[in-house]
Amino acid sequence: MLAAAGFSVVGIFFGIFAYTFDSMVARKSHAKLGQFAYAYYSLALAFFGWGAASAVASHDVLQWSVIAGDGLLLLATFFLLDIVIGANYRRLWIAPAVLVSVALIYLRIKFYFPAPYMTEGVLVFNTQPLVATVLSLVFVLTWRPVNAWVARVVTHKSGLDSLMFSYLVIYSAATVGVVFFLFAHRPIIVVLSFLAIAVCFVMLIASNLLVRSIGRRDGFH
Repeated sequence: MLAAAGFSVVGIFFGIFAYTFDSMVARKSHAKLGQFAYAYYSLALAFFGWGAASAVASHDVLQWSVIAGDGLLLLATFFLLDIVIGANYRRLWIAPAVLVSVALIYLRIKFYFPAPYMTEGVLVFNTQPLVATVLSLVFVLTWRPVNAWVARVVTHKSGLDSLMFSYLVIYSAATVGVVFFLFAHRPIIVVLSFLAIAVCFVMLIASNLLVRSIGRRDGFH
């Protein structure tokens, strides 16, 4: 099935990106950014869950897979916030953030329960406008800025500042793809936005490999 294969493949891309970033970029540049990889591992799990739910194609399973995916997205966002806020302030923000997340999941279940459906082999999330707007703001106001900050740190530490602009363009394009994906209600928009996200992460994986290969050439360990 198209949806099951697509979600599984992109989930693998997220996992490979997380692994190559952690092992080939962050550790080698001595940047303590393990949470960044954890965020994308969490996102990969969400995509694997949606892929499995698409294969089952049960309406109830699809609905609850969306809830589980939202939970994993919140967890991934926690990891990103922990990078910029820092461990020293973890006790101050983690408890309120958990309470807010529980409240959001409750509201999602109680008032904005997911209504996904399968059509033409494509999983359409059919996200309510308010939910799509909130999720889009999470990506635009948290994911994209933190991704950019992380890219700036690793490129600077590895002496490859010239790659910063490339990272910014790819992360920005991925964010636009995510926003279109969240608001999509037509299969063709879902597929095109999904493909855009996949291409962006293939490029990000290639960027990680490039950073490592240039680092080896220049004596970066």
